[in-house]
Amino acid sequence: MDNETSEKIIHDGFVRFGKMVTKGSILIEAVIKAVYESTFTCDVDISSPNPDGSSTNTTVFNVPLKILTGSQASFIEIPTVGTDCLLCYRDNNIQRPQISQVNQCDKILIKIGDNVLQVDTTGFIFNSGGLGGMVKVNPVLNALNNIQNTLNTFMNTTFNTHTHISAAPGSPTAVPVPLNTASLTVTALSDIENTKIKQ
Repeated sequence: MDNETSEKIIHDGFVRFGKMVTKGSILIEAVIKAVYESTFTCDVDISSPNPDGSSTNTTVFNVPLKILTGSQASFIEIPTVGTDCLLCYRDNNIQRPQISQVNQCDKILIKIGDNVLQVDTTGFIFNSGGLGGMVKVNPVLNALNNIQNTLNTFMNTTFNTHTHISAAPGSPTAVPVPLNTASLTVTALSDIENTKIKQ
């Protein structure tokens, strides 16, 4: 074995060793294979090119979506199966993979204290949505105003005055009696709108 061959073997060995050591500190492109929302983990497929032009697929199982397995972070994306992602390794340890970024997600969960907001394709769901949808302010305002305007019309015109007929001798045969002419106050938008929460 000549010196040139020995140097190449040593060089190739150092390159392989360097790749093995630095693997823990680089980002690797991968694809989400499966998602386990109950444990906040996923499986990812990594495709590595071979010298002959082919590629080798490796699956990494139970990769945490955020910091801790089985723990919901304050902000966490639930990725779409089949989407591209970036895989990293915590503490430069190839035994501690973690998702760094995902290209697409099915939902986003935000948790602060006991409050949870879920954002998905159906919309925004606060605390599991048990109270139903938020009020649509303008239709409610229009409905209330229609009722109040109708009542005002009846009170001020239709039933504003009426006639009592007296059968007593010497009494007037017709006496106009006015009703209370107080009007209902028309509802203002500020009366029923919570500006801290908007749809």
